[in-house]
Amino acid sequence: MKSYHLFALTKRMQVFTLAMGTLLLASCAIGVDGDESFSAGVSGTQLTSPSADKITFTSNVSGTEVTITWPVVMGAGGYEVSFYDMNDPNNPVAVGDENEIIDGCSTTRSIAEDTQYEFRVRALENTEYGNAGAAEPTVAEWDTYLPSVGTIPSGTDLSTYFANLSTTEVAENEVAYELEAGGNYTMSDDVNFDKHWLTLRGDRNNHPKVTITGDAKFTTTAGLKIKYIDFDCSASTADAFLAMSSTPDPALANGSNYYLTNPVSIESCDFKGIKSSIASDNGKTYYLSSFTMSDCRIEMNTETGGGNVFNFNKGFVITFTIENSTMWELGNSPKYFLKYSGGRPTNINASLKSTVAYKNNTFYNVCKSGEWGNYNGLGNRDYCIWVLTDNIFVDCGKQEVVRRMFQGQRSDMSNASVTINHNTYWFDGALASKEVGASNYDKSGTHLTTDPNFVNAPADFTPQGAEQLQYGTGDPYWLSAE
Repeated sequence: MKSYHLFALTKRMQVFTLAMGTLLLASCAIGVDGDESFSAGVSGTQLTSPSADKITFTSNVSGTEVTITWPVVMGAGGYEVSFYDMNDPNNPVAVGDENEIIDGCSTTRSIAEDTQYEFRVRALENTEYGNAGAAEPTVAEWDTYLPSVGTIPSGTDLSTYFANLSTTEVAENEVAYELEAGGNYTMSDDVNFDKHWLTLRGDRNNHPKVTITGDAKFTTTAGLKIKYIDFDCSASTADAFLAMSSTPDPALANGSNYYLTNPVSIESCDFKGIKSSIASDNGKTYYLSSFTMSDCRIEMNTETGGGNVFNFNKGFVITFTIENSTMWELGNSPKYFLKYSGGRPTNINASLKSTVAYKNNTFYNVCKSGEWGNYNGLGNRDYCIWVLTDNIFVDCGKQEVVRRMFQGQRSDMSNASVTINHNTYWFDGALASKEVGASNYDKSGTHLTTDPNFVNAPADFTPQGAEQLQYGTGDPYWLSAE
């Protein structure tokens, strides 16, 4: 009999515990409707906001969203939350709704890489229980920067700092090295990142400067991001700023090619006096899954003609993108802007598609007597994606940017996927007639027909042309410059 009563009591306790657990969970349900507060006997109280050290940030696998959670404040009538992009500390930018009212204990917001964030949460009043809202919000800081494994002191020669990197153990995941904000560095010999997948970054708001001399260049056989650094290449004699390693990682082998799936990119960097290629396959059959140059200002001063700005003479880039950047030439005209030789994505996988994209860029005097592309194996193919949108070309590519980019095809090709809009083609003070029109290569009918009228090229590429301002074309840097 006693055992029966004990069993009954135990069951009642389990039901009570389950009910309390359900109630606690309900108090933190996401939503903006209904009264989800949990009083737990809290009444007539001045509430305080959740503790900062109990706030958690969990990003999704793709790194595009973060879910923020905080502990329940007993007796609260909800929470007022805001999430800010703090990359410019003097001008916070709200991400999502500012001062959003939430009944639960979590919210999800979109995020971007390399961004400093600030989250604010304040417990709200609950009139039913006579509880006053918290006087101040709790502020929690969070960022999406790849954690740094080392900060390199200003004054360092990078080739010395990384001299023994090829002998160190390779980390399984990407790692970052940082340069000091506003620092000054030199690079007198090759910096070989070897098999290390890494990011080399400066400070977003105060770029450090690296002066490259002699035959020095960056080399890698792994994923690499270089960002927030300014480079003076005026004294460089190297054949490229960035080259793939002459000894590819055997693990990348895919038939007779080397397929690198991790991205390679140059982001938010300024360059002075580049005399040769920006990026090169170094004469090896590398297939890069992606190469991106974004938010860069690039002064080229090519010493001799005949070279290539992006030189993949043996290899290939599956997705090649230049966006939100400005490039201008002070010296001789390279032969090709982007050179491929015989590559195609199907050499790696029959399902892969090749993308070549130029989006919101300003190009001035680049390959004026040269050609914009050499795409053996591409063109009007069902595995080709071409994107040419909102660019300004002045004195570029012999008036044949579109023709050479599309491998002799017009923009109305039937098999490939083509997006082409609002480009300016200006050559020797007039509309580049070879680029546009019924019998020519940009057949979209969207091209702009007037002079972009830069303020003072090549020093200031701010467009003054009414059409360019109307459509916001060219590098956004100049449109936002004060």
